[in-house]
Amino acid sequence: MKRKLLFLPLLFSLLFSCNKVENNISISSSSNYTTSINDTSKTDISKNDSSSNLDDEYKYRIKFEFDDKTTYASLLDNSVTRDLISRLPLNLSFSDYNNTEKIAYLPKNQSKLDTSSCPNKTTPQKGDITLYAPWCNLAIFYKPFRESTGLVPLGKLDDNEIDKFEKMTSSFDVTISLVTSTIKEYDVTYVIDENNSKIVKVKENSYASSLKDVIKDGYIFDNWYKDKDYKELFDFNKEKITKNTIIYAKWIKKEIENKKSLVLYFSYSNKTKSVADKLTSKLDAREVEIIPQVKYTSADVNYNDSNSRSQTERINDLRPEISDETYSKIDLSLYDYIFIGHPIWNSYEPMIIRTLFDHYTPFLNKKIYTFSTSASSSGSNAFSSLKTRYSAVSLIDNIHFTSSTLNSSDSIISSTLTRWNII
Repeated sequence: MKRKLLFLPLLFSLLFSCNKVENNISISSSSNYTTSINDTSKTDISKNDSSSNLDDEYKYRIKFEFDDKTTYASLLDNSVTRDLISRLPLNLSFSDYNNTEKIAYLPKNQSKLDTSSCPNKTTPQKGDITLYAPWCNLAIFYKPFRESTGLVPLGKLDDNEIDKFEKMTSSFDVTISLVTSTIKEYDVTYVIDENNSKIVKVKENSYASSLKDVIKDGYIFDNWYKDKDYKELFDFNKEKITKNTIIYAKWIKKEIENKKSLVLYFSYSNKTKSVADKLTSKLDAREVEIIPQVKYTSADVNYNDSNSRSQTERINDLRPEISDETYSKIDLSLYDYIFIGHPIWNSYEPMIIRTLFDHYTPFLNKKIYTFSTSASSSGSNAFSSLKTRYSAVSLIDNIHFTSSTLNSSDSIISSTLTRWNII
């Protein structure tokens, strides 16, 4: 993590004030931030480091209270979190750093945070809670960042909670306290068909994930539903698990799905979706939307903000995750032609398209066409970028639409498909 030179005096001060535990950094902050600790409310948590097999598991639930808001998080079980938990509750002052994270220094009357059984670097994602050991500060990321040495992973805010931190524009006081030292789990039963089901343990107030690579001979997976009559979809991005839950897979017979073409598309403002819908109709194709695991907001795609999520992903060559339900709907072996659509962001394809190409090595055996949309810019940079990066893939051609040509997309699609000898 690159920090500006004006902070070097503070950095040297902090480094000399940090205690050492078996050649690893333990923290005693000399920061001037106003903090306090209630010593009478400490929680006694064992620091038995012999349980190293638990270090990668979420074990603790904590909450952050600030500005009349309460957010919850899960912490890993490692030497730092056990040490930190033993000091709760804590009152800390958080402030923004680099338009990427909220940071707070630990009380200077705290002598140690034990980093002896923790990784010394991580690649933070949105919502990650970390300790930046060289500066002895907690850092909560509201945007993804590159791999940083000295950054220790501690845990993660619950989904959809990070926006509360991001919206705090000035310094703010936060009370951190322990909710529970064990996380309750519930059974999520995935009914695959009448003869097969799978039970997965999911932590309370967390989100379940769609099962990957669900297969039924002679059928194509459609989606997961709350009821066996398939009337209400189960939304993996919104449905927190608070009890034992049953969800049902819906299947479509392959005989009904006799398609030669597959249209995959990622759309933020629905312009790309409108082209995908027309292309699907012309080709009598199967259509699948590429849904990100964490959906984009308007701030995420602000091309005027060099620190926006979309810009950060491109600058650092990141791969935003695609939702499990998207993957579960795709069987490339069924199709002769594959069409991939996306908007143009800052002259290039969104990085989630590279996630898709990285995931599917079967693309090597298929004819791939792309289509793109933008307000006014060209799609040539994006197509050239994909062709160069994925030179082994048979990328045939691209069809691009701007705001001025979108209304004529029907005729443009027809003439282009004819030129490509597809219809």
